[in-house]
Amino acid sequence: MNIQPKMQSPTSVITYLSCPRKYYDTYILKLPQVPSIHMVKGNIIHKTFELFYKAYNVDLTAHMEKCFKASFDKHLDKVKELGLTAEELGNAVIDCKRMIDLNLFIFKSIIEDLIFVKKVQNERHAFYTIRPKFRELWIEDKELNLCGYIDRVHKGFDGKTTIGDYKTGSMYGIGLKDDHEVQTSIYALLYKRKTDIVPDYSSIIFLRYGGYEVATPVTPERIKHALETVQMVHDKTKSKDIKDYPKKEQKLCKWCQSFDRCSGIEKAEDKIRQDKVLEQMKKASVTPDKKK
Repeated sequence: MNIQPKMQSPTSVITYLSCPRKYYDTYILKLPQVPSIHMVKGNIIHKTFELFYKAYNVDLTAHMEKCFKASFDKHLDKVKELGLTAEELGNAVIDCKRMIDLNLFIFKSIIEDLIFVKKVQNERHAFYTIRPKFRELWIEDKELNLCGYIDRVHKGFDGKTTIGDYKTGSMYGIGLKDDHEVQTSIYALLYKRKTDIVPDYSSIIFLRYGGYEVATPVTPERIKHALETVQMVHDKTKSKDIKDYPKKEQKLCKWCQSFDRCSGIEKAEDKIRQDKVLEQMKKASVTPDKKK
């Protein structure tokens, strides 16, 4: 049985490339997604920076603290759903504040440097000069059935435009992972379709490391590859038949194991089994964040 092409996003495309079966569970069956502490922390930090960059405040430190509190309060219901102990919640808050404080320190250092070299007149001027042009830019392309949020659009002193995606997770090795390359290429495609302007660079911004940014030039080949990848996922996801979504087992992936895929039980409609697994996943998601 085929279905109408659904609206894809960079996340759904990456999910399919990672494992078609996980895509089937997530976007066809729409199995409930249990929120994790990592997901909630990422949302809190994203919202904090979105609020921070809206307007200049003479006390940037106090302003950032106020934005963090507002963001935390906004996500309070999600935090409560996790059922964290006082210690686990404390560790999560500390981890968020560590990332925020490091990014603020570097942001203020850049402001001081711009003032010192006389690129700007004062702190206020510097703030509005280096803050992102857009925060959380939503783009929906109905012709391509493709949509997504671009976390940051920045125009440098040289006039070059960089679209960036925030990540709160850890970075391993040098350069970007393949899925990051594909994801940022899709964002570049969306931006070009929306503005008719090809961004000069796309980047991943690692907030855990103070906003360390890895940028890649946007080329016609990358735009073409992004378009072909999106079209391929559309073609491959027209079916509702589980047989069209093969497992792509990976060393660190526990998705199939969680839903008994690897043991041969393929009936995702089994509500008793699903409820049991989801309860196990919920318990597992509240463990403290561990550094690797």
